[in-house]
Amino acid sequence: MISIVVPVYNVELYLEKCVESVLEQDYSHWELLLVDDGSTDASGKLCDELSIKDKRIKVFHKKNGGLSSARNFGLDNAIGKYVIFLDSDDYWLTTACLSRLSQAAENFDADVVRGEYKEVDEYGEDLLVKDFSKKIDKKLCVLSSSIFYKYIVDRENFSVLFLFKRAIFDSTLKFDESRCFEEDVELNIRLFSKDLKCVYLPDIFYAYRKRRNSIVSSTNINHLRDSFLLSDIFEKYSHIVNDSILRQSYQENAVLMYYWTLVTIAEDPYYQEREKIIKQLELSQRRKKILSWAHKYRIIRKSYIFNVLSPNLSLFLFRIRNKYFLHV
Repeated sequence: MISIVVPVYNVELYLEKCVESVLEQDYSHWELLLVDDGSTDASGKLCDELSIKDKRIKVFHKKNGGLSSARNFGLDNAIGKYVIFLDSDDYWLTTACLSRLSQAAENFDADVVRGEYKEVDEYGEDLLVKDFSKKIDKKLCVLSSSIFYKYIVDRENFSVLFLFKRAIFDSTLKFDESRCFEEDVELNIRLFSKDLKCVYLPDIFYAYRKRRNSIVSSTNINHLRDSFLLSDIFEKYSHIVNDSILRQSYQENAVLMYYWTLVTIAEDPYYQEREKIIKQLELSQRRKKILSWAHKYRIIRKSYIFNVLSPNLSLFLFRIRNKYFLHV
């Protein structure tokens, strides 16, 4: 059996499409856990109505606690051998995604199986289909956690792309409910520090809907703080893991998280608040720490110049680059 965990919060316009993509699966041994995380629109009522369609749909209503809280609640109530996450405003593209993922998991006795995705707009129209051709040589074979993280995850940490063996989620491995952003990244840092059997399935099965008012598209200084703090977590775990490949990946990401988060601040509307953000998040001090790590771990990339420069100057240069080179 596969447990499908769907956190639900104020998505009445998209939830039915999400659930229908589950009901259309050609694989039948599943349970669907709709976790209503204190929705204030009609989403909770819609969950109850959808559960009438199929006895395998289970509905839970809880006080709002955020995405990680809802996912953990689903994990705690799941009974399947495997678990997969599906965001309530997204949907699966094929009717065979569960059968394909579970077959790969069973054939290789895998702890983790990952597929691929494409981005769609609010209306389901294609925005971006990722090029994953460089990964094909690693398809359908057992990979170590380090190889899988470096070449397959490759900084795309979306938990919704993985079928997990539920047994790997113990009391110490759950989503961090204190975080409000990049929860998937933090979980994967801990997850792939374990010695897992991982399999890659190059099927585009997931439609990631980019909405203008979604959590990831809204502005929040706490999101930035969580993103910057991932540098510290990557660096911490680089000293914990024994695998040299994974250690190097974590060291690189510790430095690059600073760079990637600055890119976000260089965009509107964050850029207008840059002085406040630099001061409130103490970015000048953080830059010095990142620079020391870059020297220590010999992380020399194109982004290195932005580690050397002050946060204010780096943001200005990002702004120029984005305006005249990326948006032409």
